Amino acid sequence: LHNPALLLLSHLHDGFNPMQSLRPVANIVNTPSSVVVSAKLPISNLSQLFAYCRQAATPCTAGLSDPLARLTVRNLMDFGGVPNAIIVNYRGTAPMMQDLISAQINLGVTTVSGPLPHHRSGLARIIGVGTPTGRLAELPEVATYAEQGFRHVLPSIWTGAFVHRDVPQPVVDRIADAIMKATTQESFRKTVAGMGSLPGIEGQAVFSKQIAQQKLAMEEMLKRFPLKE
Repeated sequence: LHNPALLLLSHLHDGFNPMQSLRPVANIVNTPSSVVVSAKLPISNLSQLFAYCRQAATPCTAGLSDPLARLTVRNLMDFGGVPNAIIVNYRGTAPMMQDLISAQINLGVTTVSGPLPHHRSGLARIIGVGTPTGRLAELPEVATYAEQGFRHVLPSIWTGAFVHRDVPQPVVDRIADAIMKATTQESFRKTVAGMGSLPGIEGQAVFSKQIAQQKLAMEEMLKRFPLKE
């Protein structure tokens, strides 16, 4: 099981490209990315965030816990005219959220499932989500990136199943069919919806095409925002 960070590994480690050995099987779940701020800050949307950072006496700090979020936050701040933002790397979403809630950092970029409980409790505020099909049912009050004019970002983070390229096609088909049956069950759909996520209902061909398109989009972003600096 992996997410789009798999596509970035060859850019982080010279000579290592896992996609040469793997075949996509099925998309299991799509988790939208999100921008979140401390509830202590007077910010409720991306425009207010950009204005706050541009007027701040010191550069805004953006927390993240994976290279995908790094691409998103660099793109986000470039779009908002805040090129001097300081990126703070964390070993996971939990420590990042602790610092964000206490306003040690100004914002965080992560998948929506991490900050969602804190948004519901009022300790943090999600101010934008990345979805390809409109607002989340769990967060109807939060506008999408596209609604706020910010379109140059990955809309959601998939978690998908892969196998080694040598696995016979009949076996791949059986695994893909089993995953499709699971992701269409109502109990699964309710569980992932409660996390602010969407079930992956794409078959193997659609998932493979999605990965290929995303790889091209990432490579375009990496020309502007290299991961190695």
